[in-house]
Amino acid sequence: MLVNLRYLDISRIRIERLPKGTLGALLNLQCLGAGLVNGEEIIKLWALESLRCFFDDVDDFNKFVRVFSKRRNNPPYYEISVHHENFAPSSPRGVDFLIHYCERSVHIMARSHAIVSARGESSGSGSGICILIPQDVWNLTAWFCDGMTNLSNMGPLEKLERLDIRWWSNLQVLCGGQDEELIDIHDSLAQTPTPLLFTSLRYLEINECPKLKYLFGHEPRFSLPHLQYIQICRCVEMVGMIVAATSPLPYQPPAFPSLEEIRVGWCDKMKRVVEFEWLPHFPNLRRLTVWDSENMEEIIGGLSSYMSVEETPINNTPSSSQSSISLPKLNSLYLYNLPQLKSICEVPITCNSMKYLEVVRCPKLNRIPLELQLRDIEDLPYIEVEGEEKWKTLIWDHPNAQAIIQSHLLFKSSCCILKGWRNSRELLI
Repeated sequence: MLVNLRYLDISRIRIERLPKGTLGALLNLQCLGAGLVNGEEIIKLWALESLRCFFDDVDDFNKFVRVFSKRRNNPPYYEISVHHENFAPSSPRGVDFLIHYCERSVHIMARSHAIVSARGESSGSGSGICILIPQDVWNLTAWFCDGMTNLSNMGPLEKLERLDIRWWSNLQVLCGGQDEELIDIHDSLAQTPTPLLFTSLRYLEINECPKLKYLFGHEPRFSLPHLQYIQICRCVEMVGMIVAATSPLPYQPPAFPSLEEIRVGWCDKMKRVVEFEWLPHFPNLRRLTVWDSENMEEIIGGLSSYMSVEETPINNTPSSSQSSISLPKLNSLYLYNLPQLKSICEVPITCNSMKYLEVVRCPKLNRIPLELQLRDIEDLPYIEVEGEEKWKTLIWDHPNAQAIIQSHLLFKSSCCILKGWRNSRELLI
């Protein structure tokens, strides 16, 4: 009687699994939202256009991915998960959600020693379980994939837009070489460029990877042309986003031309967020947030020992009299609970777009090297620091900044606030 059924969504009710053989008989099903499913039955549903389900068996999951990847009419919208049977999927959503938001998502959870790959079982390294990834996936969430040490063997995922990595206990670097804290640019340029694995990636979030030291290792010619957002949290061995260079960087197109926001929290080994020489690779950086990283000393790394201020290339152009750097689109800087922070940057920063500046519980920070516009209170950003005493100790790039700003200060609870930038804007984080 149900052979002509086109739409079935039981993903938001308490039916965990349909009786064996039920799905295999619904050959005309186009939209399916279910809980736990059997791979043998799912691969028989050739008419599927939208699918939401989860598997508790890797072999079933891989069989589904392998079969549907070869079909021309594989489901254009899907949200599929593979996880341990005791790990419940989060936030069940109906199959209509997939259609409305054009979703293509894969969630991998609670699989220790797992290797994820879009190339096939033979491409992974090590002896872990291989979990196949559809090559047209847009959103990938992968937890507890302890067999992964880097992403180089994952294979190209050209349509991937969002990557969320959590609890990968052996991840050491996303791409490039490992275990080198300095690179020789001239030696590295002779190497074959790293293939672009994620050409469409826009959002990258990495949490609790205890061996991760760098996002990008000793391969200078990498690029994530569409990446807009990076968040790194609770990576206890994290040293920096990119390995430091031993000599000035030659001219190269920006590696991150679309990057707008960087967030770093609870990374206690990091001493700086961005190395000075890599700044030209962030031409559109707008928001920078750093919090609860106890050894953070600088936000933008100081001038490297191999160059002086006059020799520093900014915007990929060497200058004979460079005395400041420019971040023309930076509009928000939030610094919270950084007990060792001594400097934002060693040289002044020109940032005429600045709208919000917050400095809270940064006791050693005494200089704000931002070249702010002081012509009119409306030209100033919203500034908040912790208390009047802290405000009095701050040294600004402009010699008369304290005197000019003083009459516009507000004292609220334990904070000292300057409500610039149209004076009525609310703080946005």
